[in-house]
Amino acid sequence: MPGKLLFILISTLILGYSGSGFGTYVTNNTGNTLLGKSSDFSSLARHVTQQSDIALRDFAVITTSTMIDAYSRALQKSSRIRPRSQAESRKQRTWGWATSRVIASLKRHLRKLENGSAFSLYIDHLGQVLIIVDGQEFLASSPYADGQAGFEQQVVDYYCSYHDCGWLQQASKGPQEPPQPRAIVDLRSRLSRGNWVFSQHDGPAYDIGDMIRCEYRDSMNRTEKAEFCHQIANNILQIIISLTEIDDTNLKINWSVLLNSQPDPGSTQFSLLPDNDQFTVHSELLSSLSTADWGRLIKWLEYYEPDSKTPLSFKHIELM
Repeated sequence: MPGKLLFILISTLILGYSGSGFGTYVTNNTGNTLLGKSSDFSSLARHVTQQSDIALRDFAVITTSTMIDAYSRALQKSSRIRPRSQAESRKQRTWGWATSRVIASLKRHLRKLENGSAFSLYIDHLGQVLIIVDGQEFLASSPYADGQAGFEQQVVDYYCSYHDCGWLQQASKGPQEPPQPRAIVDLRSRLSRGNWVFSQHDGPAYDIGDMIRCEYRDSMNRTEKAEFCHQIANNILQIIISLTEIDDTNLKINWSVLLNSQPDPGSTQFSLLPDNDQFTVHSELLSSLSTADWGRLIKWLEYYEPDSKTPLSFKHIELM
């Protein structure tokens, strides 16, 4: 399974409708699986991959059916909202069109699953669950950024009403990872949302949470470019988490040294403290940044605050 995940839910066609009372469609999965801790949903997904084909197919069918229901209800809810402006009306229509496409695609996948087509599950290191049907991938997700936990629990409850999940209850009583600071949880949620920004004077850019912007020469391959930007954002998130941990110690970062210590191309990790391997972060993508973009990143990190309003723009970025 390739490391690069393909989000086929046509996420980059959606500019992010967030009208009154309505959620925002996000280009990455949100909820418990992005909070860095194991959820019952991802645990169940891992479990069924070791069970019979019946159990595995039941999980895939239930998950897909639950998604169809969630997206259908979201579409119905959006149709009852009266746009407050022409721009909001356009976003609502775009969101509705894209969500209808998602539902139609999910229904096709469900028919294939029910008819015995080949399929598999993939669970990544963040606990995100992808279902692959006849080579077509889709991410198990809620249409609402704040609805992922409820969506996952609904799948678990439905599946466990037909299968013995006593092992899951025992596992949930085991050691739990300590909760992360609220600022990190909020940051994860913020970095999960993205949309394309177009203007007459500047090239296309992918904006994540009004915080990180990836500027491109053209708008071709938007799905891959949006995903790539999210991967870079995730690398930066890991650095911020490490910076938070360093702040809890008496150690200090020499930002001038770090500015001149960009990892060599192809490097997979680097240390924020050259003499301390405890604070190493994944750097495969960051090592490929231009020197100018690396400098912008380090300066931005040096003055980063959780409520910072200053965005970080990568101006020389393309797919690597």
